[in-house]
Amino acid sequence: MLSQRYGNAFSLIPEEKRGPGSKLMLSFERAKKTFDGDLDMPFRFEVPSLARLIKQEGVPVVGFDMSDSEVVLTGYSIPVPVT
Repeated sequence: MLSQRYGNAFSLIPEEKRGPGSKLMLSFERAKKTFDGDLDMPFRFEVPSLARLIKQEGVPVVGFDMSDSEVVLTGYSIPVPVT
């Protein structure tokens, strides 16, 4: 989802910093646990290196708080698998 949203800026983050077990994924998992089902309530998680890469790559800032280097998602942002 983040690679779709932020494209090359996200892909440029080294795999060890964005893959399973990384600080980024652990931060995302913590944030996800705070999600209570309210689709409008945002949850946030830090991706410090993404702010610099967004600027560098000229990616449109969608759901990213540049001042806090945080991705901001709501329940509407998360793709739901079709079953």
